[in-house]
Amino acid sequence: MNSTHKASAALPIEDRHLQATETNLPAGSGSDSGSGERPDVYIAASAYEELLRLAEAAQAEDLAEELRRAHVIPDAQFPRDAVKLGAQVHYRDEKSGEQRWVTLVRPYEADLAQGRLSILTPVGMALLGLKPGAQIEWQMPRRERRHLRVLEVRQPESEVASQSEGQREGEDA
Repeated sequence: MNSTHKASAALPIEDRHLQATETNLPAGSGSDSGSGERPDVYIAASAYEELLRLAEAAQAEDLAEELRRAHVIPDAQFPRDAVKLGAQVHYRDEKSGEQRWVTLVRPYEADLAQGRLSILTPVGMALLGLKPGAQIEWQMPRRERRHLRVLEVRQPESEVASQSEGQREGEDA
């Protein structure tokens, strides 16, 4: 049976990566109903271990917590509209109304002047795994809490091209 699976620190990584399809992704698809519950978070299976290592090395407990509650999805079935490393994200700070485009990257690739935001920043951690329409409240430095809403997600061009190519090959078979 195909299903998504929430990550669990007690399970070996191979037991956490169950197949998923768009039709059986968890209900709610990442939107926050305003009930105070956190939105669903989706993590590509191939990125899970790397992100976990980054969180542990940086002692980023907020990121580790998000990874523990995430739906780990096989890469071929990962939702194209979910935020992951390399994705461009258009988001809005609901309090200030400010909107920004950023690309979520590894810490050594970060360059704020170029709009390249590290996954280890508070905003990077908050946006990871969300889908358009999802809203999350996140603790920022100096005890400030921000409400961020994902407006649009664009995957890297090379990834979109390879996914399209793989879909065409599947259709030809």
